[in-house]
Amino acid sequence: MDNQYVITLFVVMAMATFITRAAPFVLLGRFASHPFLAAISQLFPAMIMMVLVFFSLVTLEYAGHIERYVLAIGALCWTVLIHRMMGQALISILTGTAVYVVGIQWFGL
Repeated sequence: MDNQYVITLFVVMAMATFITRAAPFVLLGRFASHPFLAAISQLFPAMIMMVLVFFSLVTLEYAGHIERYVLAIGALCWTVLIHRMMGQALISILTGTAVYVVGIQWFGL
């Protein structure tokens, strides 16, 4: 592959990424005040987070290690507690991850 081909490839990928990111704003701009979109914009972040949490808990391999389940649920509860107390997503995610990692290291799971 020559440099011109690689540069062309990157330019095409950048344009495709920009178009797919900008398209919803351009196409749905006139519907921004619609009540359905307002409801979806309030519910969608929580729905995505729930899908990610359930997916991560289901796909972890815990065969024969009930302690790992307890640790994962404990770290999840810690994350929710910190988020409810402080309202800071980044701090709650970081502390929840830290609880899980320290638990894994501490208990040798």
